[in-house]
This record gives sequence, C-alpha cells and structure tokens, in this order.
Amino acid sequence: MKKILTLIILFFTLFIVTGCTKEKPEPKEEVTPSKISIELKEGTSTSSKATFIVTNTTKLEYNYGPEFALEKYSNDLWVALPLQDEISYTTEVFTIKAKSTIELTLDWSMEYGKLEPGNYRLVKTFMNENERVSSKAEFKIK
Repeated sequence: MKKILTLIILFFTLFIVTGCTKEKPEPKEEVTPSKISIELKEGTSTSSKATFIVTNTTKLEYNYGPEFALEKYSNDLWVALPLQDEISYTTEVFTIKAKSTIELTLDWSMEYGKLEPGNYRLVKTFMNENERVSSKAEFKIK
C-alpha cells in the first residue's frame, strides 16, 4: 500500500511540476502584409538605392534592424540575389510605432552592387516579443 501511495504522490508531483513550467514560444514566421506594409515611394528607385513607405497598421510596436534581402523576378520565379561579399550589420534596432508610417531609404550597393534593369522585390523583417513578420515590396529598375 505504501508503494502505491508513494507512486501516486510521485506521479501527482511530476504532473504538477511539468504543468507549471511554461516555455516561451518561439516567434512564428509569417507573411502578413496587412500588419506591416511596404511600398516603393514613387520616383525614388535607382540602381543602387530606393526609399520605401512602411506602414504599421497594428496597435503594437515592431522592431527592425538594418538587414534586408532583395529578390529578382526571373523566369516566372522570385530568386534571391546573392550578396557580393559577406556582410556584417550593426546591432542597431529601430522601432516603428503602432498605427504609424515611416520612410525607409535603403542603399543596397554594398550588399548587391548596382542592380540591372528588371523587376525586384524587397524582403524586410519586423519583430516584437511574440511574432516575426516578413513584408515584401515589389519595385522596378529601369
């Protein structure tokens, strides 16, 4: 009887301990253009830089760093452009406040060189404590 009682107490204790430990979930990766939208500011794209309008439509602040990626539309597919060299970014963190719009000028000449004429897409990631949102903006280099 003592063994059964001991096993019940042990099982109950394990059940309580494991039920009370809660790990923080990893931020989920999602493409949600309705939360953070990016669009090219008209007349600003050149072969080496462009300005984008970034709009946060949520009630939350999002953070972002200087990192971004470019893709080129080729043969009916978006293809990630290779970096010219290994790039090290600073650890700067910027914030886009809730329900706000900012202008973001990106110079990609160091990362990708001068872009040839074609259709491109910017991929930029924004984060808060609970999620990671990837937003994209298409643009054309003439």
